[in-house]
Amino acid sequence: MARPSAQPGTRITNGDNRRDNGLQVHQDRTATLLDANDASERQMIEVIDRLRDLGVERHNPLPQVVVCGAQSAGKSSVLEAITEIPFPRSIQMCTRYVTMVTLAYNQSESTTITILPGSSRSADDKARLRSFNEIIYENEPKARLKTLMEKAHAEILPGKPDGDEVTDDILSIRIVGPRKRALQMIDLPGLIEYHHEGTKIVSRIEGMVNKYMAMPQSIILAIVAADNDLNNAKILNWCDKHDSTRERTVPIITKPDRLQRDETYTLIQIVQGRDDKFNKFNWHVLRNRATEGTTEHVSAEERNRDENEFFRAEPWNELDATSYGIEQLKHKLREKYFAAAKRELPAMKLNIDRLLQQEKYASLSDDLKEDDLRRIFKLAIDRLKFTAVEHAGGDYKYETSQFPDDSPINLRSRIREQDERFCEELTNEDPSWMSPLDSYVQLSSQGILPSQPLGLSRPSESMGSSNHVDRNDRISAVGEKLDKTRGTELSRHYNPQTIGKLFWNMSNRWEEIAKHYVENVYACCKMYFNTVIKLQFARTEGNIRGANGDEIDGFPNVACVAKNYMSNYIIPRLQQARRNANLELWQLEQDRRDHTKNHDKRFLVSQKDHRTSTQFKNTIEMKRSQLSVGKTTVADAHTIDMENLAEQMEPSSLLDYRNKKAKEFLHDAEAHYQIVRDTYIMNVLTQVQERHFLRNIVTLIPDDLCVAEIQDLVKEDDEAGRKKLELRQERSNLEEARNVLEVWSED
Repeated sequence: MARPSAQPGTRITNGDNRRDNGLQVHQDRTATLLDANDASERQMIEVIDRLRDLGVERHNPLPQVVVCGAQSAGKSSVLEAITEIPFPRSIQMCTRYVTMVTLAYNQSESTTITILPGSSRSADDKARLRSFNEIIYENEPKARLKTLMEKAHAEILPGKPDGDEVTDDILSIRIVGPRKRALQMIDLPGLIEYHHEGTKIVSRIEGMVNKYMAMPQSIILAIVAADNDLNNAKILNWCDKHDSTRERTVPIITKPDRLQRDETYTLIQIVQGRDDKFNKFNWHVLRNRATEGTTEHVSAEERNRDENEFFRAEPWNELDATSYGIEQLKHKLREKYFAAAKRELPAMKLNIDRLLQQEKYASLSDDLKEDDLRRIFKLAIDRLKFTAVEHAGGDYKYETSQFPDDSPINLRSRIREQDERFCEELTNEDPSWMSPLDSYVQLSSQGILPSQPLGLSRPSESMGSSNHVDRNDRISAVGEKLDKTRGTELSRHYNPQTIGKLFWNMSNRWEEIAKHYVENVYACCKMYFNTVIKLQFARTEGNIRGANGDEIDGFPNVACVAKNYMSNYIIPRLQQARRNANLELWQLEQDRRDHTKNHDKRFLVSQKDHRTSTQFKNTIEMKRSQLSVGKTTVADAHTIDMENLAEQMEPSSLLDYRNKKAKEFLHDAEAHYQIVRDTYIMNVLTQVQERHFLRNIVTLIPDDLCVAEIQDLVKEDDEAGRKKLELRQERSNLEEARNVLEVWSED
């Protein structure tokens, strides 16, 4: 819609305060720095106004003016001349942080000073700095700004009035009023060549300045003092680096009143473009007010009048009127600003489109109806059950490929690891004095088990496992046990129940190890459900892409729903499964404590082999004994005197007979132990783990929730609800910003 061009001193109005082409036009807004020359520029300004109102610059940087240069080059004076805000001059400090001045329209005037803490700050410092919030209202003296800036400086750099430190904090000064338009100006720390503490501060300042100059939305006001050699102006080299076409740069020379007359003519030639070394820049000259505190009361009008009188005098009157003065600078700034807006706004629309496709925005939805809740819950539960059965059986589909191999979602794999650890630990529990019939050492040497248990150390609590007890000592200990546990048996007869007691002592930690295994299985299942519920309760990829119709098939706030379902329904079922598994262990423990029974043929074979081995050893020992005393010769060494053999095999004393029986009892206890141990392992794996966890994993997934319970699932806590409202507001602002940009681009 065509609108009359604004003239200085007039107002841009829209009598009925309506939206034109979707853009809000403010009533009674006084013409200012960024007032447009035509309808196109006017509409662009309204777009930027609206975008700043919506706060989209958090995600999409809007055009900004960056004021940079050497320390004491007059940056703050330039900033003051543009904003018409009297910034203080007598503060005894050199700022080592960014000052961000934001102008915005409002019917009433006010200035708000806050501190935006940098990312390097601690949590306590961030809280302290964020609490700084001072406001200067319309009827308060403007000189209060100096006091508040000094106060803010003391908060940012406490105890460092001279600014001997650089920080990434930002001092924010937001100025609103009826003559203000949406504009953001960044006053950067002044460049220095030397610092007494070394190059660290110099480098940090230079890094900060380069960072802002490199931003494509930055309009660079490169400030150079007239009494400094332009050949040494580092800021000009950086302008070449970051804006080689000079479409974003306005180089400004300040303090021309400090030059001698011959220096003045040299500077005039540079500004006029007659010096080949500097003619690639479109120079502008400003005469700012003095820095002494006595001149702080000078108004903007007086400052502008003094400047005009200065440039009307010789030899400055040789300059073209467009190359000096604050009014002409505002005109140049306006042109650069509109050019930057034309470059950045189209890209901003594309960026907003990408942002709105992010999951955190795309998954937001209004509250679901009861029928939708039932339908979504049923779909999610069906997916969860089907997937859980597959994963419990070790069948993994494509969706698991997005997780690492050691992820809890590979449930059967994690359980297999626990199975192996349990088997290893129980096998490693074998007493160290036990004959290696099929002990861990022998199994590992044959490659049946790893040579080292997976992260397990040898248990130290069980009998004999803490010390490597000599087998003969162990036989003697068993012999003493036989003596101390005698009953009504005849002499040289011993209670066979001693074998059971030996077995109980050997296996007394089985249940403890098995309980630890159950806890590990429980933890694996818990981590699995924590992972898989989020996956299956979310919208499917096909649904997000629109392949399954318009109705959503997953919960928008899946993190909240998964957390509630896990804590309120899955965890209780898992805990019950753990209780049942431990009860099953108790049944196995009762079996272990019962009378020893063993009809396994391996036990009988082991007994026979043991007796045969004992007889063979006795025969060899007899032959060695005969040879040693000369009762036989080498020639007839193959002949065995059966009578002598029988005589030697018969124990010669009660102690020898007791030790012989102790050796037999110990062997039988060991053979029984190893057979029952293998059976115990299989019983734990099948009757405890499989029966109560994986075999019927669907029983751990409740599916009979009523509508009220499903509604409780989607209910968020206060913090989550607050974040959701914030995201909805962000999405709404982004959508409105996109609409505003679409209207602007169509025009």
